[in-house]
Amino acid sequence: MPKYIIVALLYFFVTPLLLLFLFHTHWLMSVFIIFIIYSIGGLIFYIVYPQIDFSKNTILRGPKNKNWVMLTFDDGPSQDTPQLLDLLRKHKVPATFFLLGEKILRYPSIAQAIVHDGHSIGNHTFSHEKLTFKNKRFVHETISQTQKIIQNNLGIDAQCIRAPHGFKNVWLYEILNEKKLKLVSWTKSAFDTEKNVTSENIKKRIVKNIKNGDIILLHDGRGMNNNPGFMSMIHALPEIIIQLKKMNFEFVTLTDIVHEIY
Repeated sequence: MPKYIIVALLYFFVTPLLLLFLFHTHWLMSVFIIFIIYSIGGLIFYIVYPQIDFSKNTILRGPKNKNWVMLTFDDGPSQDTPQLLDLLRKHKVPATFFLLGEKILRYPSIAQAIVHDGHSIGNHTFSHEKLTFKNKRFVHETISQTQKIIQNNLGIDAQCIRAPHGFKNVWLYEILNEKKLKLVSWTKSAFDTEKNVTSENIKKRIVKNIKNGDIILLHDGRGMNNNPGFMSMIHALPEIIIQLKKMNFEFVTLTDIVHEIY
């Protein structure tokens, strides 16, 4: 069972019972305490869990009626991106890269190579700071700055953004509406930035129970923390691609999904 489910169960079921046991409150006060606990917990879970979102401008997955899957790579570009591009080119697979503004400025020619190879580009903020407790000005600036960097360096108006770690913010939707950006989540994560992750771990996490419209989260290069799983991901990716093609899945980009949904 995923860790977030365990944490949620403990919070929503154990915490109210524990408080009621400790304080023996009146039934009306008990109802109020449970309401507050559930409200706070629900808000936190909504913010930090990217697969829960009720906005019409959020893409949680691709269409279920098509044999489509989408590979996405966060946190690039990096010095390792060319190796990833070679692999995708060899297998004739398109992908979507959510790029950081500061990384585009650091590796402009590599970012341009991603576009040259026909992959889709999304905004991943400027420096990958969690947005959850940031003020409106910070959220606006990190998104706007990266949009301008993408436009100036790659000649593209990015249509979509993925929040760092998938963590949302109370100001985020207002800003995305203003800039006409779609928020993109994912349905399958390989957790390829884990320490000691193996190529077999990554392959199993992606291929097992994969469904139409799944959006796969991986990381470009060594990510934000010298990602130890990058080489494991590179070794696993060809096997993942071959296996999914055998299962009659078609690899598409974010552009394809946006056009299909909207």
